[in-house]
Amino acid sequence: MTSTFITPPCSWLPNANAYVNKIDKIFYQHWKILNTERQKSIDSINQWHHDWNERIEKHAEEQKVLIINEYDRLRPVFDEKYKETVEIANTYHGAQHGELFKELGDACQSLKFQVAILQFVQREVEYPQVVTIEDQEEMQRLEKMDLNARNDHRRRRRLAKNEAKKTENKDDSKASLSHNSTTSNSNQINNRQTFEMQDKEEDKQPTHNDFTSNNKLNKDDNSNEKCPICFMLFSTNMNRHDRNQHVNEHMTDDQNQLL
Repeated sequence: MTSTFITPPCSWLPNANAYVNKIDKIFYQHWKILNTERQKSIDSINQWHHDWNERIEKHAEEQKVLIINEYDRLRPVFDEKYKETVEIANTYHGAQHGELFKELGDACQSLKFQVAILQFVQREVEYPQVVTIEDQEEMQRLEKMDLNARNDHRRRRRLAKNEAKKTENKDDSKASLSHNSTTSNSNQINNRQTFEMQDKEEDKQPTHNDFTSNNKLNKDDNSNEKCPICFMLFSTNMNRHDRNQHVNEHMTDDQNQLL
């Protein structure tokens, strides 16, 4: 089979110049490389064909030898059975046993000899396949689509992990905030109850009009002189009702912030 590619390129211009000669040399080198690759491909196909022909010939000869050997092994058994049956038939003929001979003939007809069998087994064969430019482009397109699909899958999986992490962090923050708010509210309530209990204890104490006695009482119980919430020192002119009202305002503000 001839090919048009075996002819090297040449300029068709009547008058060549240095530029044209330069281009001619470049394309000649390209042609030389391509023609070498073409010939290598053809040689590879020929070599594959030759190798497989040898393998097929060798395998065929081996299988034929096996068949011959198997039937040669059967021949003594076949001959022995034949000799035995002939002798029986001759005996029946001499005794005129027609019915027995008929049975013998039927038995001979149904004889089965066990021999080797031939099967055709399917096997994977490596064979050359020319991949055209169109096929290469299609393969590249499919590979690119597959790569894009894998990248898109990884991107969506990464986004899902990030969203799950954000949700987990948000839940942890809410739980921590709720715990802190509950603890703070409980502490404020305890401080208020302590302040009220101390205030009631103070009500049980006798009233002293003496300024000196009042100063002594204030020094002994400094805890009632400042707010248990903001720790502001109460003014000396604030009575118990004013102090309680001041503490209650703190509690109302904190509850509004929580809501």
